[in-house]
Amino acid sequence: MLKNILTLFLLLVLTAGAPSAFAAGLQPPPRGIYVVESTGKTKPIPGDILKNPDISAAFLPFHWDELQPAPDQYNWQLLDSIIAPVVKAGKKYSIAVGAGKFTPAWVYQQGLQKYDFIEIHHEGKGQQCNELSMPAPWEDKYVQLWGNFVNALAAHLREHPDYYAALANIKVSGVNRSTVELRIPAEDHLSNKVCTTTEASAIWAQAGYRPQLLENAVEHIIDIYAAAFPDKYLNLDIIPQRNALPKIDERGRVGALPKTDYIWKIIQHGLSNYKDRFIVQFDALTSIYGKKPSQHYQYLTRVSQQGGLVAFQLESVQYGVGMKRPGYSELAPTPASAEDLKKVFDVAKNNHALYTEVFTPAIRHFPDSVHYGSELLK
Repeated sequence: MLKNILTLFLLLVLTAGAPSAFAAGLQPPPRGIYVVESTGKTKPIPGDILKNPDISAAFLPFHWDELQPAPDQYNWQLLDSIIAPVVKAGKKYSIAVGAGKFTPAWVYQQGLQKYDFIEIHHEGKGQQCNELSMPAPWEDKYVQLWGNFVNALAAHLREHPDYYAALANIKVSGVNRSTVELRIPAEDHLSNKVCTTTEASAIWAQAGYRPQLLENAVEHIIDIYAAAFPDKYLNLDIIPQRNALPKIDERGRVGALPKTDYIWKIIQHGLSNYKDRFIVQFDALTSIYGKKPSQHYQYLTRVSQQGGLVAFQLESVQYGVGMKRPGYSELAPTPASAEDLKKVFDVAKNNHALYTEVFTPAIRHFPDSVHYGSELLK
């Protein structure tokens, strides 16, 4: 009897925090490494990367204004031209369509107002300034238009059975800035040598922003994706920024933090309703992730503890754009290296990663480390 109790105890310890079983009847996304060519531009995956056996799948980002240039016009040729080589290579893929600064011009002719912002990447530490315009994503009309697009996207992919079969998971977007993570402009008077940001919180407050409204909109959008892709896994990407959402509380006071953690409430909505096919992804993984527990680290830890699925994307300055542009690498938390990249994959494994997205420069510069990560995560 005592032996059986000890055996059960050890089993519970070993499985604590590990992801639950995948959704019954659904083909799970492949484990391992997903290639990312770019998070800011629509680009095809290089052919040599698709032939790499260490690559399990590809992440393909698109922009809303590219795919729907008019209310009743869709540019599916662009979509197909990037998906087709991936499918031909026998790889799975995930897909995301960014809104935010990539909202089509015609949307503002549907009764939605345009709000203009200036932001500095990396919370004021970046060297460049970025001007962007976007509507208020909590407005009912906006959610309706975005939902129409999501349904059209699903219908198109189903018209190509091979494309739809190769779709491993789809990222929930629509409430974002220039990449697909859940965030909107929120910098208030940050400066570098080039510019000063707008007072984003004040702009959003005048637009009627309340954290509850944004929460309701994102949860509605999650439901739209779940209905449009009932047999696919869903991703919600988050990013480590204090300025992910405006500093506006439930009463609309600028500069006051909400009493409720609305990002966690949104995550809980996904877990509660679509737990077996809902993936929470952290998009800035480094080898020091978790050494100084952050709010985003706590999110993923809690997701794993609840039996949810987690995934990662490498920190882009360190292992993406920072390897291409002189000066960018200075913002990286640690220098890029073969040994450091192996440590990054160890962190992903220890945090129960389903997969990790890796940028093409890292795949080309550190092939041995990528092979290590591929074997480790599968």
